[in-house]
Amino acid sequence: MVDLINFLTLIWVSIWFVRACYDIIKGKNNTILFAIIVFYVFFAIPIALDFLYGKPFYKYYPGFELSKKDNLTTIIYCFYISFIPLLWWITGKKRKKDGKSKKQLNFREVILYKPLRILLILMMTSPLIFWVFSPEPFFYSNYAAILTNDFVSKEVHSYHTLISLVTILSVMSGCALLLIKDKISTIDLITIFPWLFISVWLNGKRAIVIIVFLLIGYALWSKGILKSWRFLISVLLAVLLVTLYSSMYQENVRYKNTSISSEQEYTNFRVDYGRDDVTKMTIYSELYDDGMKILDYRGQSTLYNFFMFIPRDWWQAKPWPYAVYFTSEMLYMEPSFIGWGMTTSWLEEAIANFSWFGMLIGPLLISFMCRLGDSMNNPLISALTVLVISLLLVVQLAAFAPLMILWILLILWSKTLNITTKPTLSNKKIYN
Repeated sequence: MVDLINFLTLIWVSIWFVRACYDIIKGKNNTILFAIIVFYVFFAIPIALDFLYGKPFYKYYPGFELSKKDNLTTIIYCFYISFIPLLWWITGKKRKKDGKSKKQLNFREVILYKPLRILLILMMTSPLIFWVFSPEPFFYSNYAAILTNDFVSKEVHSYHTLISLVTILSVMSGCALLLIKDKISTIDLITIFPWLFISVWLNGKRAIVIIVFLLIGYALWSKGILKSWRFLISVLLAVLLVTLYSSMYQENVRYKNTSISSEQEYTNFRVDYGRDDVTKMTIYSELYDDGMKILDYRGQSTLYNFFMFIPRDWWQAKPWPYAVYFTSEMLYMEPSFIGWGMTTSWLEEAIANFSWFGMLIGPLLISFMCRLGDSMNNPLISALTVLVISLLLVVQLAAFAPLMILWILLILWSKTLNITTKPTLSNKKIYN
């Protein structure tokens, strides 16, 4: 019975995935369509993997193993992920404006192009400067040095936090330079590629590679380059390349000096790229809160999200990010930061914070953000909206808080100045 529900769920969500891809190919620019695709990859494909390769054995993750075996948890999970695409389809698309709309300022007429372009170029090339002036420049001669070196000084470790930030901004700036152009040429891609490579190399995390694929793909799609079958081919190629990259990353970086079985490697892959396990465990904790309780009280990690930048020295009782509580409960430990944490998303965090109402609050926040971002009619805000809502579906807010703040500031800035762009950028006199 449970296997049949899993199969029907996979078919149902796959239909929504195909519909989202079809609409994107047709040129519809609703951000919620990208949310459905990301959601499918991380929440539905794990079901397909269960049929193809079997369910993973969570030897080192007892909380996962416990929730995996509960049939009621699996059934609720299936109904939950089946409901989300339908909810997004109804609530996540921007409404067509009726009647005459107020005349709005044109983004290209308000913002001087040259200063903006110079700022983006400076931000794109900044990682090279930060690399040269780092405490130990030769430290970064190896890829993912921060992860492969056993002994890292506190100075280098602290400085790498800054490196991580500027490399993300560099990638975003490079893609922004593509978005503000009328057309993207091969020369444009060749020009920004070295800077993207430097950022990926210095950052050393897999997340930045996925961000590069996502933003470059969005820029090419928004300019009409990835049309029709090209979009499908690019999606399949991106998934293949990311999968190969992840395999090489685990072998040469993450488990460089460790020998693991193929079974454990598959489990690690599922933990890294699936969000079914964390969602099921969160649902399990709601069903059996007498035996498993992730948060001490409702809204605990949401409180952290709002006040994360307050130093803990000023607020000793400040909550931890959701992943800290989740990881501790998964390992049957008291809530504490152990130096690492499971990768969680906003959808299951909303359930833990708001109980069953979180099954509505979580996806509806995504809908609201998509509609808000789309209503700005601004290519830079649209691209950032795609990135932010994708990250919300994959990692916790604490992992990309600066990007969320940037998105909010751009929304407020655009709302304040009442700035929009035309659907087709054509004012070459201003841009060239």
